Amino acid sequence: MPAGEGDLTELFIRSFKCTGDVPPALVGSSVTYLDGYAYVFGGRALHSGKLSNDMYACDLRTYNWRRIDVGTAEIEGAIDAPSPRFFHSCTAFKHYMVVFGGMGLDTDGDAAETPVERTAIQDDRNQQSFQVRSSKTLLGDIAVFDTRVERWVGRRALDNKGADADKADADKGMQVDGSQTDAPSARYAHLSTLLGSRLLVVGGQDLEEQYVEELNV
Repeated sequence: MPAGEGDLTELFIRSFKCTGDVPPALVGSSVTYLDGYAYVFGGRALHSGKLSNDMYACDLRTYNWRRIDVGTAEIEGAIDAPSPRFFHSCTAFKHYMVVFGGMGLDTDGDAAETPVERTAIQDDRNQQSFQVRSSKTLLGDIAVFDTRVERWVGRRALDNKGADADKADADKGMQVDGSQTDAPSARYAHLSTLLGSRLLVVGGQDLEEQYVEELNV
């Protein structure tokens, strides 16, 4: 806002009473706007500590929430949802949402049912912060959600050396191109945005809480 123009009271956030399947209180979930809907994916439940890979949609005209059933049985080419995660990024492209990275759990069990335990640590300024225990793992995969059919339709996993493995690509309008060898390193708490038809990923942190000084396209 230019200096001297407008009223700061206009910047205040309005609160609305929502109906439907309102998502629980979450930490590190993504909120993405697309065609009149706010989509919430993933996150860690504030009270139980469980990680989620649920997808919710809120109609911003009626403020009604619903949890999207992303089962694969009815749609040809649909795939399972990506693993539970938080502090990932989610970017809208056409009628798709593109999820990258985040933090998950390195466990042989059901990550969605495993609490993320937190231990208090002290940083150099003696301020309290939190990190999850050694079960945490960084994610470097890309997953694609089609809002028209409400199914996950593409996923590509990238290992630390940049090798990739196709999972699915159901719609030629949204291809997950893994041909490049300079794949972004796994990370969480990063930013992503669209430049034309290209996904830009910048920053983030690794497991040692060090900043990832990369900019990947």
